[in-house]
Amino acid sequence: MANDEHLALLMQGAVSWNRWRSYNPEVTPDLAGAAIRGADLRDANLARSDLRGAYLSGANLHDVNLERSDLTNANLETAILYGTWLEYAILYEANLSGAKLNWAHFEHTSLHRADLHEASLVGAKVRSSDLTWANLSKADLSGAVLMSGNLTRTDLSEADLSGADLSGMHLNATELDGANFSAVTLSNASFTDVDISAVKGLDSVIHRGDRQASESTRSTSREALFQRHSCGAAASMKR
Repeated sequence: MANDEHLALLMQGAVSWNRWRSYNPEVTPDLAGAAIRGADLRDANLARSDLRGAYLSGANLHDVNLERSDLTNANLETAILYGTWLEYAILYEANLSGAKLNWAHFEHTSLHRADLHEASLVGAKVRSSDLTWANLSKADLSGAVLMSGNLTRTDLSEADLSGADLSGMHLNATELDGANFSAVTLSNASFTDVDISAVKGLDSVIHRGDRQASESTRSTSREALFQRHSCGAAASMKR
């Protein structure tokens, strides 16, 4: 249950809210379960806030600071999060379907089991983050930087990853049916138990660095091309 005083202050707008935060830096905003659908919260400082189960669908969170905030089970469906800061945030099982996350910043962020179906993450920076079991089907990740993170059992079916950088990412049993890998960078990425038969754009995959891909699997021409452009523990790939 959200703190009524904290919620009332937030609804006064970002200027009043940020002033209160600057005077009370030791206070952890309690906005758990708050109904803030469609609210205009642009530029608000929501760092270290408790937003578990909050209803933020359709809210404008452009350039909002959500660093180290807990958004477990929060509903951010179709919310606008352009350039939002989400470093060390917890988005476990959060609903971000259809959300606009272009140029958002993720680092050491937990997106385990988050729903990002049809979300837009164009140019987003997603570093060292946990995306295991997340739903990114039909998401737009074109030009995004997804480095040194975990995509184990993530659903990337029909996702657009054209021009994305997946260097150092771990893809284990990741669903890639119909995904667009045109001009994707895969340096030091690892692939295990992945079906690439319906992946698009493999002929334009970019590799930088020494080749370390495993040759333990008999490869078709598409698989050989994929292995040639990926590095690390590229163990087994389904045909």
